[in-house]
Amino acid sequence: MRGERKIVGAMEQYILKELTETIGSGDYQLPLFFDKPILIGDTMRAKIATQRQLICDFYDIIISIARKALADNHKSIIQILFSEPVAGMTLEYHRNLPDFCWKRPLLFRSDQSISGKIYELQPPGSGWGDIPLIAKALIRNGCNIPDFLLEYTKVYSQNIIEATCKGTPKVFHMLDAASEPSGMRYLFTQTRPMLKYWGIDKDISMHEVDYVTAHSVAALTACNYFDLYMEPRSGFEPETSSLPWMRSTN
Repeated sequence: MRGERKIVGAMEQYILKELTETIGSGDYQLPLFFDKPILIGDTMRAKIATQRQLICDFYDIIISIARKALADNHKSIIQILFSEPVAGMTLEYHRNLPDFCWKRPLLFRSDQSISGKIYELQPPGSGWGDIPLIAKALIRNGCNIPDFLLEYTKVYSQNIIEATCKGTPKVFHMLDAASEPSGMRYLFTQTRPMLKYWGIDKDISMHEVDYVTAHSVAALTACNYFDLYMEPRSGFEPETSSLPWMRSTN
């Protein structure tokens, strides 16, 4: 037990050093982690990989039910799906949204147990920066890491490149509601220069970004250029995720 604590302590020191050198000094809340990877096996990994289609189907069904409930003024379903609307985003506002607004999220993740049970879906979801950060710490600790984890930041960037049809997409990522902003800021450093970020790269204006994402609807709707971001973009369509663990094995 004492040896495990020493290992975890060394990993914490490395993570703090890595954060300090990439995003600046701070008293950061560190992500939770083990001192070695959890191996789930080929069967469970295949099960998790097939979940992407299940999640996509879930989003499509909910969107269809929501639009039908609004059209028919189905009060009980409306109460469930629109129980906590952002101020000003009334039922009539939602009824008047154009078709391109009723699409499932481009990038999302699930909170789930090792058994594969899904508890929550998050688009985009905090903690994405923890993957490359902890992977580096585990490698330094002598652990063997699956190759796809080492390719994570590259594949994450490639998903946005494919979706926006831009060689180097300009990204506006709002962090005000992220549960671990430091980890997301670390993700920014690891995905540049494949992606450029407003607030980091000086040649980006808020009104000309290619990809906008936020950790809360309220933050997104309060943005100065929300109306502009709501306009359809030609060539922007969700692509099948190229993340290795999200691909169907069928």
